[in-house]
Amino acid sequence: MQKNDNSLTISAGDVQSFKTTYCDENPIIKQLLREQFLPYFDEPILDVGGGMGDILSGLIPEKKVVHLDVLEFSEPVPAAHSRVTGSFLDERTVQELLPIQTLFMCHVQQFIDGDLALLKTALARANAKRVVMVEDLNDDTLGEVMRFSLENFPNANPEVKLEGFPYGYQKIKSVPFKATLRSDTFEELATQCLYLMDVEVAKENIAHMSDFLKTRIATPEFTINQEIAVYEKSQA
Repeated sequence: MQKNDNSLTISAGDVQSFKTTYCDENPIIKQLLREQFLPYFDEPILDVGGGMGDILSGLIPEKKVVHLDVLEFSEPVPAAHSRVTGSFLDERTVQELLPIQTLFMCHVQQFIDGDLALLKTALARANAKRVVMVEDLNDDTLGEVMRFSLENFPNANPEVKLEGFPYGYQKIKSVPFKATLRSDTFEELATQCLYLMDVEVAKENIAHMSDFLKTRIATPEFTINQEIAVYEKSQA
């Protein structure tokens, strides 16, 4: 089930906890971007669903970046960066941020896919030269977690690759990588999986997910296959 921005089950604290305590993806993403993707970040840059903003703050502190998120985050950003609380799908919000040369989208598809027609309009409105995306490949254990969630939690909203997205752009480069999601207990791991699936962290949901994970993995950790890709606007 697709959700709009007003029905998110996660908080800014959930995002921070996942990124800093349980999963090592952000340092890996930053390293790969620094080594292989810096030339693609033409400014001004819009960090869609920027969350804590730590990836681009550490990567390109000198460039003009706007971190846009529907949730409010208090982490400081470099002087050249700014924060805006709002939705990428909101016309007035994005209109005030134009022009945009680069869109950075790191694990945000599940939160902007509630209305695909509106998403296409928003992407066209931004009219960015380039889109840099980070997304899960949804295979191996994470793929099993996603399928289990869709079958067992009516409101599950996992990160699913949108066919043809970003619309009007062509992939010119991609690099795969692996991150690790690790917890001390299966209950903690189940809680983080519910976060990933945008499912309510209720006691019964934790127990259900924990029981499932125990049938699939021996210890409360697994790798997540991901990809960083660059898309450039298609020539008419």
